[in-house]
Amino acid sequence: MQIHEINYPEIDVDQLMAKIREAVERRGVDLSLTSQSFVSSVAGTEMAHSTLLLDLPNPPLSLLPEFQASADGKYHIKDLLKYHDCDFVQHAYQAILKREPDERGYRHNIEMLRSAHLNKIDVLASLCFSAEGQKHGVKIEGLRTPLLIQRLGRIPLLGYFVRLAVALARLPGSIRSQDQSNAHLHAVNGYLNQTSAWVAQYMQKHASALEELIERDGEIREELRQGEASTLLSSERVKQLSQILQQTRKELIQQDAYLKSIAPGTTSLTSSTEPSSIQARERHELSDRIYAAFEDQFRGDSKELRERLKYYLPFFREADKTTDILDLGCGKGDWLDLLRDEGLQARGVEINTVLLNACRERQLDVVEGDMLDYLHGLPDSCTNVVTAFHLIEHIPFESMLELLNEVRRVLRPGGLIMLETPSPENLVVAACNFYSDPTHHKPVYPHTLTFVLKNLGFTDVRLQFLHPVEGSPFAGDDRLEPLHTWFYGPRDYAVVATKG
Repeated sequence: MQIHEINYPEIDVDQLMAKIREAVERRGVDLSLTSQSFVSSVAGTEMAHSTLLLDLPNPPLSLLPEFQASADGKYHIKDLLKYHDCDFVQHAYQAILKREPDERGYRHNIEMLRSAHLNKIDVLASLCFSAEGQKHGVKIEGLRTPLLIQRLGRIPLLGYFVRLAVALARLPGSIRSQDQSNAHLHAVNGYLNQTSAWVAQYMQKHASALEELIERDGEIREELRQGEASTLLSSERVKQLSQILQQTRKELIQQDAYLKSIAPGTTSLTSSTEPSSIQARERHELSDRIYAAFEDQFRGDSKELRERLKYYLPFFREADKTTDILDLGCGKGDWLDLLRDEGLQARGVEINTVLLNACRERQLDVVEGDMLDYLHGLPDSCTNVVTAFHLIEHIPFESMLELLNEVRRVLRPGGLIMLETPSPENLVVAACNFYSDPTHHKPVYPHTLTFVLKNLGFTDVRLQFLHPVEGSPFAGDDRLEPLHTWFYGPRDYAVVATKG
């Protein structure tokens, strides 16, 4: 009688070792071992030194192939017997019942297998010949013969001789399987030793990282403490600036009262200018002289102003505009003088007689008069560029709209308008420095100005913040960036736009 062997499948040690090396290399372990040297280490000799390169953990090593479900529902018994314990029960359910095992069936079969009350043949037979198994009709080739032998072996007396014959027939294969199992266990033991060394070094590395995090925590706490100190210092600075602002306002009120007392006909320096005030009106020579002296003291010297104004020169070259340039509120003529030195033809308009005489002493082309009156007298599309630096903050919003609309009218298509004014995004400027000039009306918010220009028909509207304050203690710290912007940010901004 032919005895059908149902032992463990044969194990190829070389193939097994190749899988182990591949799994270990995926974990970053450099094993310079040949099959022969590894087998000798399994036998008990000292294993060659390996270098562990720590990496993130990979999926665990699998010494058996993954289960592949058969599309036609046909399997050979060896396809399932090569799996053991939990894997065997799970794959048996997947193959025969085409589903995952239910909890009750899973536990029952595992307990029967582990207690030796059932073996794998019994489990396969019970699933195949169950009502659910019969419904699926899965065929397990080679199952009936070992099942028959197993049932004969359970018959009293006869079963003894059957089991003895089977045992004798299986003895050579069992010895071979035992040797292969020993090699298998030695190979797995070597792999576990390598994995243990890797885990130990991995934990050591992360222990160092933890110590580094603890040290970094102390540094962060120190940075936070310094940040709190800087914030407190800034708070004190804000209080000081607030006091300075209050004192400045008191002084302006006193100056205003003094001017009224010595020149009753002079318009109040701190009063709001009505829309009609931008038109021609009689001015007192005293107020012109005082404001000219004020600009000399607070606006800076000519050399410093010229350096700042050089920012606008590239726009002329970019647009190829060299003539018919008009500067509104030209002051003492620093901008006109710079344009002349650059070979650009420009004319200024100024109403202050003292500043006007300063321009004429420098032999600059200037016109005395109110800027709106002058623009009203110009024909359409007669100018290439109109500039107005630190002008629009002196007039009410309605007057600014009229001024910008007139500028658009007199510009040729493609002509430029250039504006510069204090930036209210710097709180020191908006709350304090802005009011040092008693003729200032209100700050103009940057995006409000760009909105107005776009709605008046200007295109390519470009906004640029200028002249930041140096020495900020908040620079370079993202957490303190708002404080840097509010107290040390740009003091002015420029807008350059094109007539479409």
